[in-house]
Order: sequence, then C-alpha cells, then structure tokens
Amino acid sequence: MDRALCGAHDVAESTWAKYQAHLHNHLLPRFCDTPLADTSHITIKQWVKELRRQLTDATASDIVSILSMILAEAVDEDHIGKNPCRHLKLNLRP
Repeated sequence: MDRALCGAHDVAESTWAKYQAHLHNHLLPRFCDTPLADTSHITIKQWVKELRRQLTDATASDIVSILSMILAEAVDEDHIGKNPCRHLKLNLRP
C-alpha cells in the first residue's frame, strides 16, 4: 500500500501487514484491472460468495472491510458517486 496512504491512517504495523497481504492476495488480483466506475454492488456480492467458499468468514469479512474502506476513500475523493460495498450483507455462517 502506498506509504502516503499509510500515513493518513493510524493503525498498528500488524494491521498494515494484514492489509498488505489481503490487498496483494485478494483485492488486486480481482479488481486491479476494473475501473472504479465498473465496480458494482452485484460484482462485489458475487466475488464475496467466491471468497467465502475459499476462506473463513472472518478473513472474508476483513477483505471486504478493506475494500469498503478503499471505496469509501474513492467516494470522499469524488472518484465515484457511491460505495458499492454499502449495505452489503455477508451472510456469515452460524
């Protein structure tokens, strides 16, 4: 993750390490070639379904939270009009 971005958020080094791992292992492989405007709620919902088949609920939830934070920043910077992760239900297993 860009160090300038890191400086804007106050989290522990271990949290940054987790963010980096999820970014490189899950988020970038899926979304790096997708324009922000093409990142839809349904696309993310389908991707989360795939994640949940491969990972624990906690890990899938962490990854979606990171994506939502990134997209919220994109909204705040006027790159997109709304966060497609908003109101996303993860339907975690009991």
